[in-house]
Amino acid sequence: MKLNTENILTLAQKEFADNVYSTRFRVLLALVIMILLSGSISDVENQSNIFEEGSFITVYTMGTFLPILGLALGYDAIVKERVSDSLNTLLTHPVFRDNIILGKVTGGLLTLALVIILSIISSIGVTLVLTGIPVSMTEINRIMIFSFVSFIYISVFFALGVLFSVIFNNPAKSFITGIVLWAVFILAFGQITALIASVTTGEVLYSENEEHAQIVDQKLQYLSPLNHYYQAVAGISISYDEEDLKTSAGLFDMSHSLGQWLNDYWTNIVSLIVAPFLLIISSLLIFIKQDITRG
Repeated sequence: MKLNTENILTLAQKEFADNVYSTRFRVLLALVIMILLSGSISDVENQSNIFEEGSFITVYTMGTFLPILGLALGYDAIVKERVSDSLNTLLTHPVFRDNIILGKVTGGLLTLALVIILSIISSIGVTLVLTGIPVSMTEINRIMIFSFVSFIYISVFFALGVLFSVIFNNPAKSFITGIVLWAVFILAFGQITALIASVTTGEVLYSENEEHAQIVDQKLQYLSPLNHYYQAVAGISISYDEEDLKTSAGLFDMSHSLGQWLNDYWTNIVSLIVAPFLLIISSLLIFIKQDITRG
């Protein structure tokens, strides 16, 4: 590998511009913001205080719909260049494959940062303005950390989309695969793990004798980015009846310090950071050795 910072930044700038001006991206972002705004209005009507009760509507909405935006930004990052033959043209210039991947990823991550900023403004920002809840530096720090956790969470699905974009030679296959995995990990993962736990242990969850099935179910949840996100932010799990050994109830539990929160949920944060890193490294290694001839 031969890194060229100038090439990477140039490609990142182009990728960022392509994303921001993409009709597909704008439509998806507008839909997510509308959903977040509706949730904010609901919080205002219920007179809920995010720093006392948290905002599960916001967390649920971001946890459910932001991954689609991440996938939409990543699923055709490489394959669109391949099917248009622009990838071969690009490689005739002094641009190496690792520079292409890193440029695409950097541009995509910059776009994700913009998505998170707009999402936070549309959810927490609007709620705070309409309710008039006083905000100090302590609350601002929590919001900034929430933004970071949300960023690394959506980065997992963006990196997954980039990996599919490298593996598949057709954008439709890449997108469909991503959507299927989104449905599995976001919509149905709890039911799937419950079924696996019941089948492997011979016990039935939601019954009196379920000790071993519950343990298996809880362990399988560690494979879910959504579970790590929910736990770190809201202090809840998508697994059934998980034993709560935490001292804090998530990031917005103001009765506990950030140090206590980090001590409780550092494994969830590390898992969310490591996942996109490993996926991007995998994409890079596969792309470097790949035959890029249009199939």
